[in-house]
Amino acid sequence: MIDYKIARYCCFSIICVFSIANHIKADEYKSSNRMIEEVMVVAQKREEKLQDIPISVQAFSENRLEAMGITSIADLQLVAPGMNYTETSGFGIIYIRGVGSDTFLMGDPNVATYLDGVYLPFAVGQNQELFGLERIEVLKGPQGTLFGRGANGGAINIMTKSPSLTESEIQLELGYDSLNTTQTKAYFSYPIVDTLAMSISASYKSGDHWYDEESTGGGEKLPQVSSQAMRVKLLWTPVDELELGLSYMQSLEQGTSSGLQGNSEPSLLAQVVGITPQTGYTVDNDVPVYYHANNKIMSFTGLWSGENHDYKFLVSRQDGSPMGLFIDFDGAPQPVAYFGTSNGAVNEVKTAEVQMISANEGLFGSNVRYNFGYYWVNWVSALDPVFLGLLGIDLSTGVQNSTLSLPAGFVGLLDSLLEPLLGFGTPSGAVRLVGRNTLDSHALYAQTSIDFLDDFTFTVGVRYQEETRTLDESSSSLGDSNIEPVVFIQKYEDIEDEVKSTKPKIGLEYRPPFLDEGMIYASWQQSIKGTQFNLINIYDPPEMILPEEMDAIELGIKTSPFGAGSVFNFAYFKYDIENLQVQFVSLLQGGAVTQENAGGAAIEGFEFEFQTLLFPSVIDNLVLIANGTMLTTKEYTEYLNGSGFDPNTGLLSTGNDFSGNEIARAPDATGTVGISKTTEVPGGSLEIGADYYYNSGFYYLAQNSEKSVEDAYTVLNARVSYFYQPANLRITLYGRNLQGTEYNYGRFHVDFGTADYKAPRDIIGLKVNWQF
Repeated sequence: MIDYKIARYCCFSIICVFSIANHIKADEYKSSNRMIEEVMVVAQKREEKLQDIPISVQAFSENRLEAMGITSIADLQLVAPGMNYTETSGFGIIYIRGVGSDTFLMGDPNVATYLDGVYLPFAVGQNQELFGLERIEVLKGPQGTLFGRGANGGAINIMTKSPSLTESEIQLELGYDSLNTTQTKAYFSYPIVDTLAMSISASYKSGDHWYDEESTGGGEKLPQVSSQAMRVKLLWTPVDELELGLSYMQSLEQGTSSGLQGNSEPSLLAQVVGITPQTGYTVDNDVPVYYHANNKIMSFTGLWSGENHDYKFLVSRQDGSPMGLFIDFDGAPQPVAYFGTSNGAVNEVKTAEVQMISANEGLFGSNVRYNFGYYWVNWVSALDPVFLGLLGIDLSTGVQNSTLSLPAGFVGLLDSLLEPLLGFGTPSGAVRLVGRNTLDSHALYAQTSIDFLDDFTFTVGVRYQEETRTLDESSSSLGDSNIEPVVFIQKYEDIEDEVKSTKPKIGLEYRPPFLDEGMIYASWQQSIKGTQFNLINIYDPPEMILPEEMDAIELGIKTSPFGAGSVFNFAYFKYDIENLQVQFVSLLQGGAVTQENAGGAAIEGFEFEFQTLLFPSVIDNLVLIANGTMLTTKEYTEYLNGSGFDPNTGLLSTGNDFSGNEIARAPDATGTVGISKTTEVPGGSLEIGADYYYNSGFYYLAQNSEKSVEDAYTVLNARVSYFYQPANLRITLYGRNLQGTEYNYGRFHVDFGTADYKAPRDIIGLKVNWQF
């Protein structure tokens, strides 16, 4: 249940601040604090002011992100309460307001991520460094009508800078921190001719891992954590009404990712083979833990500005893959089991979108605004050792270069399990698995907002979607990893499932005069996440899990209580979810990964966002922020036949009733309190800021076992920067997790116990930003 002491404290704090700041109007004073900015967003597929849209959105400009020390997607959870970021086996898992999906292996996320309008469905390489940004929008709650497929939990829009046709711009950032990390970010924009401009963005980062120096993988020191990325954009305006854009981006990541893990709570099975607990920041894995991801994105966009309508189109091609991924499955120095793919996985994603958006007076006057669009996505995700780099999982008794190697004692246990199912036990060579599936989705969507009675707006929207998912192949076979398979254990091909859906949205806004440009709003909508196939099985048929469907209600208020620069937003939300999709990992249940449906789930809660200039008539540029999300209900209302691990032995347990349990990865409460002060000093300004993040903790597994708990934790970050105005130069000294809080980016639960992937401890760094 929710910690009501925390809820009462947050509400009391807000009341106190309102009382202190009562009748002080911040718009009477000009702020140079980077936390106070008016941000334009495209959360409804058209450019609007953040406070003018009837949905819960947090938006962060490049300046604000830099002021708050946000450098990656994972960092966003520290400033966007309700968002929870974790990692498993190199895959990023994002939840918003308790809604998300841990079906990370070739499954769709519940929080859709977009980069310049391009949908990024694959979770590997998602936690990349942010650079060359215009803004980031975090849309909370289902976004089924406009942002479509799978966005049951919300959406994250990342918008990068476009080239300027009028002036050149250069930005450079250099940094170094206490992990011996060096970082360089650069942005260059140049108008080639009056109608053509180009920009180049680049980022490079390399440093030591935050684990202790004694940590090893395969007897070797941990590799450095590094990332490189580059983006090129072209903007061409052949006529005044037309803008054409071309963008290409490539990013590379290397290191360990969450493949590095220490077994902190070995199961009985693990103890039998000699595994002892590894806790803290010293870990010893018996395989050379390695992670290498390569993502490429190309897109072509167009905008025609007509008299009554704007017409937009976008086509994109995305190729992403972990080119190498090795994970010590048991998280221990004993050679028990490890998972790896030397050739990598392949994800080929193609999208296309066409929109018609009302502009100016439109066809029906300025009181009617509407969007119409068509969206298509084709996604091939594959794991194989052949051309497409699909997955190869080898199960052997010691074959060189096999990817899942087991000792003789454990092989004997597998023999007893496989013999009744297959007619033979563990092969003397290897078992290799191959998986590939294809998604093809088409959607039509429309949304209209109508102003009436001066102060009211009615919104109605609908999305029709036809989605076909095809299991192209799921097979396991006998044979060494270096030779062709000789005998198939199981092989399934060309299994197809089609889902057609029509999902509506209805909303109402009221802008009462007493709210001073604020609004009260209510909305109801439905959304859907389609069928999923599980392809990674040794001896079980591939599972197909049903579509996940959601009903959502939201009531909210948006205000600027003390004028410009102040914000107080509040939202109540209630979700009913049917056939919640869940993933479970166990070598003894089919072989590695199992997917299943929880029959139903319910989530209810509220959140607030507060920001104001404190005592503006007395103190210049002192900004307070306080945000929080509380979940009063977050349970599986029906979850029969759930998979888990015995709490005493750690062995596989099936047929469990998890009804009434808390939803996984859903904290009761998350919140941030921050303060920022800008002071004019000789030559420029001095900026001091700090923020304090709280997470009440959560379960990683639906069974809510004690071994799947992430305890409550806090994170304190602080910054001080000097801006030298004549040279447009900023020097920043920062500290991250200054308390040295020990918490996890992820916990991986398998037959051998619980393996932890720790988040970084305290880091001190210095960076220099220069713009001209």
